[in-house]
Amino acid sequence: MGNLGRSQRILFVVSLLFAASEAKADQTVTNPADGSPEAVLLSAFYAAKDGDYSKYLKAVHPDHKETARQRKERQKYEWTRFRTQYKWYLITADPISYAVVRRQEDGKDGLRLFIRDQRTKDRLPVPVRMKRYGARWGIVVSSL
Repeated sequence: MGNLGRSQRILFVVSLLFAASEAKADQTVTNPADGSPEAVLLSAFYAAKDGDYSKYLKAVHPDHKETARQRKERQKYEWTRFRTQYKWYLITADPISYAVVRRQEDGKDGLRLFIRDQRTKDRLPVPVRMKRYGARWGIVVSSL
């Protein structure tokens, strides 16, 4: 760390503390409660496993799939990436299970689930932003 500037050293130490504190908080999700954010994400994993974009769209918040453009862009970018990378996040593939490192409230009706990459375990957890609508949850943005 001798060649790093002061701000770089601080960021390095903070990132180590952040990663270390999160590593102990993994919650394995296998059979989440119906209607929970974890269940919505589980359905997205099954959609990716099946290669079924229409099934994936059922997990997406209605406000984020209203227009043909929204659906097309989500398919082109988010779905394409998720479909090729979803296995990185699985602890087991049958039944599907994954690890939530932490949950963070995001506004009044929002939530971020941070998911552990099982392929590269030292990678920072990857966020999935969700929002409630009525009694249900839907994916707003997924970085998986």
